[in-house]
Amino acid sequence: MNTKGCKITKLVDEKELQFTWKGPDQFADIMNMDNELTIVKVSFEEVDHETTKVIVEHTGFKSDENWSDAFKWHQMAWSGVLDSLKSVLEKGEGNLCCQPE
Repeated sequence: MNTKGCKITKLVDEKELQFTWKGPDQFADIMNMDNELTIVKVSFEEVDHETTKVIVEHTGFKSDENWSDAFKWHQMAWSGVLDSLKSVLEKGEGNLCCQPE
């Protein structure tokens, strides 16, 4: 998967990271051109001294049928990425997820 050309568009120390995003190769024809990149916003909210809530908002998907599979794929992928992050932070080991087809 290629993030070449993606850019960090906002960074607020310990609070927020926002960046442009490309989809995997199977969606390259609809979402990987410069004018079709989506936006990912990751927010961090401290719950207590040992717990941080991570919120991922991925926007910019079009509403036409061609984008439906890309949207569903990204829902699955972000779930896997966040589960892996949780595992790394709690157990020291994560899982590789979301490999291209």
